[in-house]
Amino acid sequence: RLAMHPQPTAVKSLVTSADGETVVAGLADGTLSVCRRVGGGRAGVMQLSGHSAPVLSLALSPTQASQVVSGSADGTVRLWSTATGTCMSVIPVSDDRVRAVAFGPMGTHVLAAHGRDVAVWAADAAFETWTALGSISGHSDDVTCVAVAGNGEYTVTGSDDSLVKVWVWGSWALLHTLAGHNDEVLSVAVTPDSKAILSGSADKTIRVWSLAAPAACRVLKGHTYAVHSVRISPDSTVVSASLTGMRFWHLETGECYRELSADNGEEYAVTCIAVGASVFAYAAADRIVRVADLDAEPTRLLDAHSASVSCIAVASTAALIASGSSDC
Repeated sequence: RLAMHPQPTAVKSLVTSADGETVVAGLADGTLSVCRRVGGGRAGVMQLSGHSAPVLSLALSPTQASQVVSGSADGTVRLWSTATGTCMSVIPVSDDRVRAVAFGPMGTHVLAAHGRDVAVWAADAAFETWTALGSISGHSDDVTCVAVAGNGEYTVTGSDDSLVKVWVWGSWALLHTLAGHNDEVLSVAVTPDSKAILSGSADKTIRVWSLAAPAACRVLKGHTYAVHSVRISPDSTVVSASLTGMRFWHLETGECYRELSADNGEEYAVTCIAVGASVFAYAAADRIVRVADLDAEPTRLLDAHSASVSCIAVASTAALIASGSSDC
C-alpha cells in the first residue's frame, strides 16, 4: 500500500503501464502522483504539479512508455514525462472541464472531451509543440467517454444525448451515428479486432455494434441499474458493471454466462472495474477490492482501504493491480 500524496486527497483517476512498471494517479487537488518500479522494488512516489483543479482523466502513450496525458477540471490537458517528472506541454482546451482524454494509436495525437466536443491536437517530433487540428463536433449534449480503435481507423464517442458516434481517424468526418439507447451513454469500448463497438448506458443495457452492419446491433439486457462501465479483455470477454452487480458476456452470442450480484448473498455495490489479459478486479461499497481469473469466482480479497475505492487499473501483461481511494 502506498500513500500517493503527503496530505489526504481523493484519487480521481488511475492508469498503469502494460508491464506494471509505472502507476499514475490523478488527484482531487490537481496533482499527479507517479510510482515507478526500480530494481524489482517500488520507488518513492513522485508528485507532479501544474493543474489547478481535480485531474479527472489520464491516458498513457501507446508508444512512449514514459509519457502520460492528463485532463483536468481546469480546462487544460498536460503532457508529462514520468521519467523526469516534468510537464512537457500544456494544452489549453476549454473553459469547461476535460472529462476524458485519449492518445491516438501512434502516440502523436491527443483527444480531449470537453462539453459537447472533443478537441484534437497533434505533436511535433519532439512532443514540444502541439498544433490544434480542430474539434470533433456533433453531439447535442456532453461527451462522457472516448475510445480509439486499435487499428487506428476510427475513434468513438459516447454522450449524454444517448448516442454513440464513430469518426474517421485523421479527417474526423462522421462515419456512423449509432442510435438505440434511450438514456445517457456512460462507457464505450472497442473490440480487440476493431470490428465492433460496445456501449453501456444509464438505460441499463449494453449494445454491441458491428461496424459492418451498425444498424443490426445486439442488445444485452439483465442489469437493473445504469451500466456505468463496459470493458473487454484481449480474448473478447465482455464485462459490464452497474451499482448492483457485474455480468460476463460471450461477445459472439451475447449470452450472459456469469453474474455477480446481491442475489448470491453478498452485497456487490460495484463502484469501478478493470479487466486485464486473464484477470478482472472490482471494488464494491465495502471498500474491498476483489480479484479473480476471468473464468472463476472472486478468490482474492484486497482489504487495505479505509474509504470507498473510486478507480482501479490492471496491468495488461503483468500481475499488478492498482486501486485509488480518498484515503490516500
